[in-house]
Amino acid sequence: MVFLNIKGSEDQQFLLDLPVSSPTSEAIAIAVGNWNLRVTVLRLRATAGRVLSAHKKPEAVTAGCSEALQEADLSSLAQLSLSGLSPEQADSLQRCSDEAAAYVHKDQVAKRVCLTELLLQEHIEKLREKLREVLLSASLTDKQINQLFEQMEAQELDPADADMWFTGKVLSRTGKLSDRLGSNNKSKVVVRLQQSGLGAPAREAGVDAATQQAMLAYYHKRQETEQRLAADDMDYNSPWADPRSLKQTFSGLGAVRLK
Repeated sequence: MVFLNIKGSEDQQFLLDLPVSSPTSEAIAIAVGNWNLRVTVLRLRATAGRVLSAHKKPEAVTAGCSEALQEADLSSLAQLSLSGLSPEQADSLQRCSDEAAAYVHKDQVAKRVCLTELLLQEHIEKLREKLREVLLSASLTDKQINQLFEQMEAQELDPADADMWFTGKVLSRTGKLSDRLGSNNKSKVVVRLQQSGLGAPAREAGVDAATQQAMLAYYHKRQETEQRLAADDMDYNSPWADPRSLKQTFSGLGAVRLK
């Protein structure tokens, strides 16, 4: 299995493992499918966060929920009332939301945790179930809730109109991954996924943001150390710091000064 680090940006990334002999068209279809499912999880999770925020602050119900409804073209709905939401329901939704967020978090790449369609679907179903329960208690109808979910589950990328890029070059759909990635089944490579026709994506940075910050911190610390040592050297080179100055003075071997 080759590990594909699918990236759109530093925050939009996940890991996928596929045989290196897989057809590129199949790899793109799987990657786009997981990409869209991951986006759906994030949208559902964001809506759950707004609902929970509105539940904790009743005066922010309109601000917290209407934004989610506007994103789903349901801004004409009446103000939601979450007064009937029990603490158990809120805790259950929060727990479900946290589990989904942890599964799709970008840090999973560093842990070499690959996303799978099955688990992504499971998190989506759980979030849908918990949100439906909460929104029904807020006097929304099944039809309104289904419309909301349909908007959240809209595809961000089309499998038939997406390109996979590696080292600044697009992978040919008619070939195999091994044509560009080599035959090593244990490698990990970064590939970019984006809509066709947008041109080459931005080149991958030589170091990530965390490494760059660490390098800058090391540079500044070293610069401060060198400046401190330079100041110490000025003191050590002073005549009073010369351990032989007393002997030279009594021997008449001090520095000769010309007037």
